[in-house]
Amino acid sequence: MPWFDESRLDDERALAAADAQLRGLAESGARLRRATLEAAEDADVAAALSRELEPPRAVLVLGPEAELVRTVLARTAGVPVVAWEAGELPGWVGGADLAVVLAPEGAPDAGIVPLVAAAVRRGCQVLAVAPGGSPVADHARGRWSTVLTAGSREPVTVALLALAHLGRTGLGPALDLDALADALDAVAVDCSPYRDSGVNPSKIAAVGLAETVPLVSPRAATPLGLDAADRVGATLRRITGLPVVAGPAADVLPVLEATPTRTVFDDPYDDDGAGGAAVRPSLLLLGPPEDAGARGASGAAGGPDLHEVADGRGVRVVEVGEDPLDDLVAHAATVLRATYAATYLRLGTTD
Repeated sequence: MPWFDESRLDDERALAAADAQLRGLAESGARLRRATLEAAEDADVAAALSRELEPPRAVLVLGPEAELVRTVLARTAGVPVVAWEAGELPGWVGGADLAVVLAPEGAPDAGIVPLVAAAVRRGCQVLAVAPGGSPVADHARGRWSTVLTAGSREPVTVALLALAHLGRTGLGPALDLDALADALDAVAVDCSPYRDSGVNPSKIAAVGLAETVPLVSPRAATPLGLDAADRVGATLRRITGLPVVAGPAADVLPVLEATPTRTVFDDPYDDDGAGGAAVRPSLLLLGPPEDAGARGASGAAGGPDLHEVADGRGVRVVEVGEDPLDDLVAHAATVLRATYAATYLRLGTTD
């Protein structure tokens, strides 16, 4: 049965084995800056063009991370925003609408190129973020089109470039990509493998999640908070292989309530006791610890307080995140912290 060896989190040889993964996380801010610089000239042209265009009747978002863009724009755009994944453009899309096309480098082009070409033919405003010379970039060219040239392979980075432009046009919230990159750099410093497990927040989180089934929920059930919980849950599943439950308090609460209460008198090696050897859950709360007094970890007054329920059953509670998950900077930093924690959790788990 796998078990968790905390000493591996500070062991140079063990950390060297995970160097590629940890280095990739540490370079998140640098990759965002590189993509921002690559698209900077196009972004200036796009901003000038946007001032000549009428505000769109609706926004259609195509490609990976379309749902993230929709989630962010829905609060500020003032017009309907649709994330579209079907094989053809909806019939209502026309010259009064904006099509936002997200095309990371290396992503399949076959499904999205016909949609881009159709949007241009119908006279839509088009904003495409795509590698230069790619089929998507070529088909997106048009009188009312803007192409931000960026060769990033990361769908989230492509979505952030689009959101930064949409923020300048007034459709989305203002987004400072340099500040976001700085936040990712700060996480990389805090969670560096060179910081020992006594002070490294992601190593501490990994120890708290060890040998449990994580339940992931945001402290406040905002759209970005719920998106962060889904991403962290998917990341934990992918990196650790654990059967993670992620979602709002209503999804997590039944699992907590079904967990047998554990006390200091339980024998952890007794299969028949309430604290038996069966794997127990842990609760991973995303958001600032200072919000612990807010009821429900879900933003709903009078809702269930997951922290209190977990404490009452002797379930470990792990907290990740320092800022409320109501903007993309806090969202991205929290997801990166949790990804570090998942990486350390996998590193410490041995057969």
